Amino acid sequence: MKFLRKIQAKYGVRAAKKQKGTNFHMNWKALRQFGCYVAVKDRALFSCPMLSNGTMASEDVSEVTAPEGPEFLEAVNELFGTRYRMKDFAGR
Repeated sequence: MKFLRKIQAKYGVRAAKKQKGTNFHMNWKALRQFGCYVAVKDRALFSCPMLSNGTMASEDVSEVTAPEGPEFLEAVNELFGTRYRMKDFAGR
């Protein structure tokens, strides 16, 4: 339980699960208007659904290959200081 509390405190994640190859070392930030958490690692954008209670669905982390739209990327860019554009993603 100590591990979970440290992760939750350090990264602002209210729910976390200890698992091998965990993604919690990433800086996850909530995008409530899109119902998800996002993180950037090595120029890759990752997403995780937000549950109805506002916590992360930590078992469902995936790399973003087809963003919802330019508004989603604008929000991500504002949070992380990145410059993502729709054409940067293969599934656009």
